[in-house]
Amino acid sequence: MIGQRFTVGDDFEAAARRAVAEEAGELRCMEAGSAATHGGPEVHAAEDPESAARLAVIQQQAEVIEGLQRESGRRLALIERHAAALGDARAVLVLLVLSRPYQLMRLLGRWGWLEQRILRALR
Repeated sequence: MIGQRFTVGDDFEAAARRAVAEEAGELRCMEAGSAATHGGPEVHAAEDPESAARLAVIQQQAEVIEGLQRESGRRLALIERHAAALGDARAVLVLLVLSRPYQLMRLLGRWGWLEQRILRALR
């Protein structure tokens, strides 16, 4: 009887799902904050220079945050692609272990090194 084991790919998938959920929550918070700020009174440079300087810094920081958000999205997509590739590789290794030629070579005493590497990869 074979128990279900978690692979490295499964951990990446779970991490990717958590990151997507966190990102969605952050986006909702940012949209709510953005809607609240855009609905308020605007500060003009002639009225208050200190407020205008603060507003410029805030806008610059918002642009940096948007860039980081895009980078986070790209990295998340990369993690998802790697998780899918790891899942495919795991399936191929399982099919190889179950194949007749592999089992025959294993019984003949060949491919011991390959068996060790496959079992280590499937852990």
